[in-house]
Amino acid sequence: MKNVIIGVGNILRGDDGLGVLIAKKLKNYVKAEIIEGGTSLYKILLSFIEDKNFPEKIIIIDTFLGNGDPIILNPEDLQEKYFSSHLFPSSNIFQIFKKNGVLIKIIAIPIKNVPDFVTESISIESMFYIDHIEKIVEIVERLISEG
Repeated sequence: MKNVIIGVGNILRGDDGLGVLIAKKLKNYVKAEIIEGGTSLYKILLSFIEDKNFPEKIIIIDTFLGNGDPIILNPEDLQEKYFSSHLFPSSNIFQIFKKNGVLIKIIAIPIKNVPDFVTESISIESMFYIDHIEKIVEIVERLISEG
């Protein structure tokens, strides 16, 4: 297994599920193992460790409350610049991947809000990334090709 892309988020909380929706769409564009991780990133990462089946690269797609363009983060950036409830318990195990030579990058996509109620509706701003998936494909391909 060379490259793994994991889209995370809660699809029942509107824009929060954008990472999962993007991962689903990327299956048609990117040659990599693509996982719609939902809120199970920790379990997915643990399965790689338990199986001792480490990919070369893991790209995690998540959201953050903010404006602007998607940003690329390293796991070390999580505590200083960025908080995600999807990545929080996993930040401690990123070191295991690093020790095993796995490069991890996080594509953080800005969203305006996360509703306090259950909804699968996505805002117009977030739908932009689904409708213009080539922007995310470009980022993913660049991260895959980097050493």
